[in-house]
This record gives sequence, structure tokens and C-alpha cells, in this order.
Amino acid sequence: MEALKAISLSSQMDMLRQVLDQNIPPVEMLRRMTASYTRQDIEELLNEINYNIISSWCKRCIAGKKKYSDG
Repeated sequence: MEALKAISLSSQMDMLRQVLDQNIPPVEMLRRMTASYTRQDIEELLNEINYNIISSWCKRCIAGKKKYSDG
């Protein structure tokens, strides 16, 4: 859904017009849209997990350096 926020409304309308001009059956259109949104959600979740892992690792590294410098 974040991808849609980054695209102007007029561009979204052009994209919708192009899709509708293709005369795709509703079931196929729904399948494609679901796949696209699912992929975006999965990518966002993976980015969040990756960020959390890196943040956790960095915090442990910083904590480890403090221990070594203390003594």
C-alpha cells in the first residue's frame, strides 16, 4: 500500500485506465491485484524484520564495547 501513496492520483488513474482497457476478466484482475498487494506486504514485513535484526545486533555490539571499555 505504501507504493500507492508514492504515486500521484492522476498517475494511478492512468494506470487503472490501462488495466481496464486490457479487458481482463474480473477474477484474473483480482488475482493479479491480490498477488501485487501480497508481494508488497511481504516485502514490507521482510524490511521491518531485517531492520529489527540489525538494530538488535547493533545494540548488542554497542553494549559489548561498553563492557570491554569498562574493564
